[in-house]
Amino acid sequence: MPTKAELEAELKHLKAELEATRAVQTAVEDTVASPAPAASASAAPSGDPFLNAVEEVIADIPLQEMLDEVEGAIADNPKLSFLGALAVGVIIGHALGR
Repeated sequence: MPTKAELEAELKHLKAELEATRAVQTAVEDTVASPAPAASASAAPSGDPFLNAVEEVIADIPLQEMLDEVEGAIADNPKLSFLGALAVGVIIGHALGR
């Protein structure tokens, strides 16, 4: 059984790790909230119709709605979700084994 000193040291380490993670998350949120000027320059039309079409399709994808639906499906059927993930893993493992 760990001693009190070991537990306190581990707790201190975990708190420091949590603070570092929060700092990184805050930095990422700040970056996302205020995009760099270079990003707006790259969003300008490049003249390539294929790239413009791809950018429009990507912009139209309701990614957050899709993620919310997947989260709901996983919460409603956790066993089925596990079996699906297992099946996908077996298929990928079989394909990579060849």
